[in-house]
Amino acid sequence: ATDSEAEKALLDFVAGFRDGHLSPLPRLTAPTVAVAPEPEDAPLVAGDARTGCAALDYAATSPIAFSLPFESLPGFVLLGDGLSAPFRVGLIPAPDGGKIGIVRIQAFRSTAFPVLCTRAWAALEAAGKPLARRAIEDAASDLWFAALAEALAKLREQKVVAVLVDVGNNSGGDDSGDWMPRMFT
Repeated sequence: ATDSEAEKALLDFVAGFRDGHLSPLPRLTAPTVAVAPEPEDAPLVAGDARTGCAALDYAATSPIAFSLPFESLPGFVLLGDGLSAPFRVGLIPAPDGGKIGIVRIQAFRSTAFPVLCTRAWAALEAAGKPLARRAIEDAASDLWFAALAEALAKLREQKVVAVLVDVGNNSGGDDSGDWMPRMFT
């Protein structure tokens, strides 16, 4: 029930062997180390979105390319590169002559897309709103969902017969993995 009872049980167990080859080691005490305080959050300075977004942990951490080489298929058309917008989007011919849309979701979190943070930052500045972590994160998240909606609208305009969602090598993320499927239906 307690640490001292557990320690006594282990020492009694070792002593029960009555063998000099099995014995407890002397207790090691952890060295005393001064714990440095966490640094304060970096200030968010107007006009410096790149530095601010980096300080807010926005970073491209996943491969952008499709997880399979769809680009090498005959008739492939790239609609979105995954750099200027968060999703790589393309079209491939369907066997029946139609088109199949492909959307790559490389990560289920908007912080994997620095372009969203810098756009959110610019929108907040243009609206005269304060640059606060939560405001930037919310605006970037809204832009992320809007980008997916835009990609799906482009595929609808192309009259695709199906949409292939590429989540290969997706490392996961936040609750957006629950919300995004609703956008496809």
